Amino acid sequence: MNRSWIGLFSLMICLSSISLQAQNTQPESNPYTDSLKDWMYATLDRGNIDSSLEFNSSLIRYYRDKGDDYEYVRQHINRAEILRMIGGRDEALRVLESVEALCLSLPMSTVRSSFYNRKAAILHESKMHQEALDAVHESQRIDSIKGYKWRLSSNLMLEGALYRDLFEFEKARSVLLEAYELALSENDTDELSSAAYNLTLLSARLKRFEDAVHYGRHYLSYGPHYEVSITYGDVIHLVAQSYEKLERYDSAFYFLDSVYGIRMRRMQQIIDDNADKYKVVNQLEKERLENSVLQSEQDQSHLQLLILLLAVLVAILLIHFANRQRLHYKKLNTKQEDYNRELQESLEFKNKLISIVAHDIRNPMASLKGLIHVYNEGLVEEKDLRHMMGGLEATVANVDLLLENLLNWVRTQSESLQAFREEIQIRSLVHTAISEAQAQLKAKNIHVSLSELGEGDVVMSDPNFVSFALRNVLSNAIKFSEENSTITISCSHSEDMDCLEIRDQGRGMNEDTLNRLRANSITRSGNGTGNERGTGLGIGLSMEFLEKVGGKLQIDSELGEGTRVRICLPRTTEQN
Repeated sequence: MNRSWIGLFSLMICLSSISLQAQNTQPESNPYTDSLKDWMYATLDRGNIDSSLEFNSSLIRYYRDKGDDYEYVRQHINRAEILRMIGGRDEALRVLESVEALCLSLPMSTVRSSFYNRKAAILHESKMHQEALDAVHESQRIDSIKGYKWRLSSNLMLEGALYRDLFEFEKARSVLLEAYELALSENDTDELSSAAYNLTLLSARLKRFEDAVHYGRHYLSYGPHYEVSITYGDVIHLVAQSYEKLERYDSAFYFLDSVYGIRMRRMQQIIDDNADKYKVVNQLEKERLENSVLQSEQDQSHLQLLILLLAVLVAILLIHFANRQRLHYKKLNTKQEDYNRELQESLEFKNKLISIVAHDIRNPMASLKGLIHVYNEGLVEEKDLRHMMGGLEATVANVDLLLENLLNWVRTQSESLQAFREEIQIRSLVHTAISEAQAQLKAKNIHVSLSELGEGDVVMSDPNFVSFALRNVLSNAIKFSEENSTITISCSHSEDMDCLEIRDQGRGMNEDTLNRLRANSITRSGNGTGNERGTGLGIGLSMEFLEKVGGKLQIDSELGEGTRVRICLPRTTEQN
């Protein structure tokens, strides 16, 4: 069991146990303190450490003034845990030491047990292993006396890690076995898998090869989906090596052959994927040649018809030559006037666009410049810088999308964009778009639900064009959604079209705004719910891109009821 896994596990257990303790020991609800606690956890989830610590300080002051020693100590434990999360272990220890005497004066309770559990975790991360072991034993002693069970897994995992770091492997094994039996009795497959994996590694290191085989096979029995895990291959090798040490060579060969089988299946999958691609290429080439022959025959027929009609055309051209010349000059004058008008409109639009883009880029650049200046001047600490970076990352992501939209707009003006058609895995495309929008999603704590999206949904289109449209639609959904809301992505199929649907719970649009958006009237976009700015280019460009592949963008919205946008693409012969 590696140290980073232990730290993450203990953090998760600590947060859940502190919440459970508060529910079990508070006899009555207080709207003021409940609100402060909700805000403390909410800001902590969003990574706003400063705000979380401020709410925690308010709680500490309230319980101090009220004389509630239990809650006063508990909030100091919460403060120490928050500081530990951001690497401030020394400060976290000082916070705990400041209330240790008061904690010891209180009767045995969940607060006292939690105090020593957190102290052990901080001492462990500070490599003070013996002191950490004493603290975790004290927490276990209190839990045993009072019959507390919800921190049992946390203490066992922490104790096992400490014995491992002290090279007391037999004790570590004993503790892990206890954790294994506990997970088995509770039918907790995640904990059981983790315990089995660590017992396999430890047994192999202690040369307990029978145990390594037993726990390794137990770990491998959880199903073929584990083949995607790195640890799956490690355990197979350890089991095979243990069988070899036990001179059970048939079993060793079987497990090594399993590794070979996994690799061969993955290689076959790659070959099959490439074969499908070559099949599509060959079919397209065949169709191209057939079309070329057909076109040649049509050209020959047209040439013969042209020769027959040539005499008549010459006569008509001679008769109407003068009139056509007059009409030609008139059309040239009309076109010149149209060109002048279009040029003037284009210049005015470009000037407006440059003004918008300069304004939307200048503010983030000014923020970034100011942040760099205060950092170089030593006016900001690292923890404050981390807090600032969260919001700045989302802002820079918006600027990046703005620049991409601007670049693609320029390319559409030069008509340099060409569409290509290939198979697109919808779920993979959606995951990529969500990953690129993580900064915006995290800044508003918005959840994206894919429960209505099928695993095997595919479409045939240009992945770059579809991805561009999806990113802009998702960015708009985030921009106009409230904090802590949900965006739902689903896929539907009809006889002629495949549609990817993005629904948000934002403020929606009135009929006038919706009509202008459907008509692709390029105007400056309104500010988002978080005062985000935009140029209004994204949706219009997405419509143009989808038109190039025969698709369309359908938009439905009501003011205050959210917005539904559907990216619809034509179905092809291959899909049918």
